[in-house]
Amino acid sequence: MMEVGDSVIVIGGTHRGREATITGKTKKMYYIKFSSGQEVRVMMTSVARHTHNLPEADWQIKIIEELGLIRRNTEIIVDLLSRLSI
Repeated sequence: MMEVGDSVIVIGGTHRGREATITGKTKKMYYIKFSSGQEVRVMMTSVARHTHNLPEADWQIKIIEELGLIRRNTEIIVDLLSRLSI
């Protein structure tokens, strides 16, 4: 998890490709500020740590995190469907 003050790059959504700094966070969201001064709220999964040395590692970590979320959500759906009595 990234912290306030970390430099990030937006990897999804409307602002894809833009660089920003984290100014705040909630359980699932980051508040980020662009160099223009514009501050927006984005999903945590829409940003990656901005590093010039190991950008591949960030993408790999983000993919692993996303796959974990997909797996958990799929398990929840399967569990809910198994409880239905049709």
